[in-house]
Amino acid sequence: MKAYYLAIEEKSIRKSIYPINGKVTIGRGIDNTVVLSDPTVSRSHAKIEYNEGIWFLEDTGSANGIFVDHNRVKGAVLEPGRTYHIGRVALTFIQSDASNRNEHFLKTAEILSTSFDDLALLAEGERAKPWSERLLRGIEMVPFLAPITKAELLKLANNATLHTFQDGQAIFSEGDPGRSIYVVLEGRVRIFVRDHYGRALDLATLEIGDFLGEMSFLTGKPRSANATTLVSSLLIEIGYTSLKSLIKAEPRAKKILVEYYRNRLAGNKKTFAELNFEDRRKDPRLRDMLPVSLALITESNRAGNRPNSWETSSLDISVSGIRVALSEVDPKTFRSGDKVKLEIQLPDPWKTIHCFGQIRKAWTSPDDPRMLVLGIKFINFPLIDAKKLKEYIYGDTHIEE
Repeated sequence: MKAYYLAIEEKSIRKSIYPINGKVTIGRGIDNTVVLSDPTVSRSHAKIEYNEGIWFLEDTGSANGIFVDHNRVKGAVLEPGRTYHIGRVALTFIQSDASNRNEHFLKTAEILSTSFDDLALLAEGERAKPWSERLLRGIEMVPFLAPITKAELLKLANNATLHTFQDGQAIFSEGDPGRSIYVVLEGRVRIFVRDHYGRALDLATLEIGDFLGEMSFLTGKPRSANATTLVSSLLIEIGYTSLKSLIKAEPRAKKILVEYYRNRLAGNKKTFAELNFEDRRKDPRLRDMLPVSLALITESNRAGNRPNSWETSSLDISVSGIRVALSEVDPKTFRSGDKVKLEIQLPDPWKTIHCFGQIRKAWTSPDDPRMLVLGIKFINFPLIDAKKLKEYIYGDTHIEE
């Protein structure tokens, strides 16, 4: 029985192994199977499909394309061991034989160790131990996975992604979209937040067997803290779909997750209070770039029956409002209190939503003086579209804090 993987290297600092089966989509958008953060990767960059024994990589209309041996191509048949580039990201297709499904995760570990053998995670004596022993030891230490049988654990691991990070590399940042949970298999991870002045407050240091990311999974909100590695580290990422299936099959797992979540939340609040730390996350916003159509509605516009309109993307979005940036627009075009009509493109299955908004503030971007940033409060939101937005942001595992 064959197993297939994508070995991905981003900027020589993050290396990942993705098990693949069936259709795979690749891009910056969070609705992709493989989500990449590199700015040279388009929101929907490429897809991989299997047909009659052949895996085929195809460009889905990206800006920076797919390259094979420095030649840009529309598509290519994936060959084991060959490297392809999408933007600045290197992607290697790997094929491995495994006698049964339960061996795939261990095969993945072996592939990671041979593909990325320059990563010195441990002392020589520890590195000499079998990867299977080290990885399974780390997974079995995770509290919320304790109720799961070893066979179910391997099944879960088979669909997970392995990541390696160098010392000091970001795993995720405050405001990032994401519903997955990470488990530390090797190394150490720093968890911290920043106040209004950018000052950092350390919340925790995580080591082998510790997990992170459960707050976003359970609440549906964007990431509420920053996570960076303190040493070269190996993490396993368990995706949202796998987690949903897990807690449905084993309710005790969610009970343990919720308990850890509430304890961590209480601990964070206590730390904030003791240090008089000003928490800037009163209205968590999802930093996902969504296509937005915006039309300004003022009395003069309505009299002329020709409202000014723009096509742009969101800078961030929440259930109560959105921020967008407009290029080459006179700042005097917008005033606080002006009303706008919005059309926002959410990923499938939610698709387009419509509503009206009110300008809270308009200011010139400090990074680009040609860009005007608008802070918009949602008003007159149709119930069905408001529900779509809430489902998109929170998901169906949402719990209240």
